[in-house]
Amino acid sequence: MVIGTALGWGNWPTVVLSTVLAFVFGYLLTLLPLLQGSMGLGAALTLAFASDTLSITGQAKRGQATFSEAWNGPLPGLTRRWRTAGQRIRSKS
Repeated sequence: MVIGTALGWGNWPTVVLSTVLAFVFGYLLTLLPLLQGSMGLGAALTLAFASDTLSITGQAKRGQATFSEAWNGPLPGLTRRWRTAGQRIRSKS
């Protein structure tokens, strides 16, 4: 997500880029040791896709949710109301 932000991209292109990179590097980190251990490419790809797809998907979704929450607050509408309430309290004192 840092890459998309640095390039000035909007939310959706940044999310797509981060998801694609998560899958590419996730599968790559699984495939390299399997191929070094003399497993054939077809068997290694099958094993990587079967074992990592759900895991990478969950990690990508959690990562995007974490960045979104850190950037916008857990509930933007509620955060806005808290700020407004805080401003009212300060203006009365």
